[in-house]
Order: sequence, then C-alpha cells, then structure tokens
Amino acid sequence: MKAQFNPSGKGPWGFLDPAGSYQPGLGWQEQLAFKGQSYLFQLVGIVIFVLIVGSLFVFKKYYAKTANWKWFRISIGVYQISTYFICYAIWAAYLAVVLKENWFWGPSGMSKVRPLSEIMPLHLCSIHQLLSGFLLIFPSKRFFEICAPSALVLPVLAIVNPVNPYWSLDNIFYYNYFILHTLIIFSYIYVYKYGLVGRSYTGLLLKWQFLWLFVFSIVAVIWDGIFNANMLYVGPNGGSPWNIGGFNVGKWNTNYVGDKYIWPLAWFWMVMLGILLILPAHVLLFFIKQNGQYDEKTKRIIYNSKSQQNDFYGQMGKEYIFFTFKSFFWSRAKLRAEIIKAKLANYFDNEIEQLLKLK
Repeated sequence: MKAQFNPSGKGPWGFLDPAGSYQPGLGWQEQLAFKGQSYLFQLVGIVIFVLIVGSLFVFKKYYAKTANWKWFRISIGVYQISTYFICYAIWAAYLAVVLKENWFWGPSGMSKVRPLSEIMPLHLCSIHQLLSGFLLIFPSKRFFEICAPSALVLPVLAIVNPVNPYWSLDNIFYYNYFILHTLIIFSYIYVYKYGLVGRSYTGLLLKWQFLWLFVFSIVAVIWDGIFNANMLYVGPNGGSPWNIGGFNVGKWNTNYVGDKYIWPLAWFWMVMLGILLILPAHVLLFFIKQNGQYDEKTKRIIYNSKSQQNDFYGQMGKEYIFFTFKSFFWSRAKLRAEIIKAKLANYFDNEIEQLLKLK
C-alpha cells in the first residue's frame, strides 16, 4: 500500500515541529514517500530566494536609503545570529521530549533533527549564517574580501538541494531554512552594493579565502570524528542514516572502495568542490555594480556615476581580474610593485595599504 503524504502540521508539535512530516515509528520507505512532494515545496523556496535577493537589484533607491538606517541592518544581523542558537535549543528539546533520543550526541536517525553536537558552526552555511550577521552589524572591507566568494555560492547549493525533505509549507522551519540561507547572500551583496564596505572588490585576498576554507574544513572533520557528526557533509560516519544527507548522497565523491568507507577521500573532494565553486564567485564579484559609497561623516550614500559602476567591464578591468590570479603567491612588495607597473592603482580606494598588510 502506498504511503500517504503526511503534512508537517500533523507532527507532534504541529507548525513548530522541527521534524516536519517525519512520523516516529514509520519505516524509512514510508518516510521517503514524502520526497516527491518536497520538489514542489523546493520551488517555493527558490522563489523566496529570487524575490529577496532580486529586490537588491530592483529597489536600489530604497536600499540606498536603508544604508543610513543603522538598525535596519543590525536587526537582520541579530536575527541571523540569534536564530542559529534558538533553532538548536528547540531541536534538542524535541529530540529529548518527543523522539526520546540522545539530544547531545545523536545520531538523530531519519528525522534529520540535528543534535547539539552539531551546534558548532562547522557546516559552511552555518558559519556564514553567523558571519553574515556580524558583517551586517560591523561592516568590514577586509572581512568581506576574505569571506564573500564562498558566501555567495555555497548557500545556493543548500537552496537547490535542501537537506531535510520533511519540511513543508505548513512548517516554520521550512521558511526559516530558506530565509536564513537567502539572507546570507543578501547580507554580503547588500553591504557591498550599497557601499558599507568601501569601494569595488579588489580580489587581492584570494589566497586568504582559500586558507580560511582549508583550516575551517580541517577543524570540521576533526569534530566529525569526535562527535560522530557530519560537518561539511563529508559522508557517513559510523553508518548513521543522518550522515547520508546533503551533497554526499550516494557515492558521488568516491568515498567508498567496495563496501568500505574511505574517510579522507570524502574530505578531500568536498574541499576541492569548495575551491572550484569559489573561483567563479571570485570573478562574479567584480561585476556586481556598486550603487554608491556610504559616507560616515554625512551618513548618506554618495551615488556612483555609471562610469564608476562599470570598472571591470572594459579591457583593463578584465586584465585586472586576471591579475588577481597571477598575484596569488606574490609577496607584499612584489604585489605593490606590479600594481604600479601595470597601472592598476585606480582600482583601489584608500584601504589598499591595509589590504596589502595581510600579504
């Protein structure tokens, strides 16, 4: 007999049920019968993403005004940060009270309700949820330059391929999932497009983007080994069903040789995927037009002319983009000399010296 679709509202906690339409006691085949329904709901999530991020490019005058409203961005930043911890508190209570599972260590089985062992922000979208909140509250050009490329592309993967197929339109965690991932991208584009982090993206911190991603991934997989978690979705750890989720579904990244799980390979391929995704995002940032610069003294947006908004559309701009890849292993002194030699200094604002100090 074919399993019937059970909406999220019929879960033990109804609209606030973190397990969505997951029904304790049903077998995995019955649970996965809901998967077909989730594709329609996924489209609604994508629409949410398009509307929120797209509004930055449509309502430019409105968002330019909000740059003067400090509490506009601070409230979004506080929401990003506080929601992260609130969700884990709710999930822990649900595991302990309703599913009667280990709320700290997990694993949480087919319900996909994460235990507190995953409260550390060691999923890439988790860390960016917190980082995007801090960026809104404390805009920083250096911070933006290092984190933006990975922040612009990784949440898109989470939106296109949601981790939990059991959340539906009558569940608060459905909207929370899509809105939070959307706000990551929204936050980075907002502070950049409306001048809160200075002039155009310089791209000179590409090596630091890779370095923080590499160090972050090492910490994440060590945590996996200690707490039997699945940070970065690097594959099943101990055979738990929860760990067969996200982008490691199946054996796409050659984690297995026969029936044996080869853990280091999973980590290596996920890091390589991250690097491959950062490169096009790095180039994309050059072509996002800045509508203006925020003046701290006057507390107003100084609008850029069209010529100022098209820095990287000409031949010299394309040469500069190529320059950022060539300079990957250069020393600070060589980088400064090559910038002067290539006559590329006009692509920087007065923060260039601070950026070069990191080299």
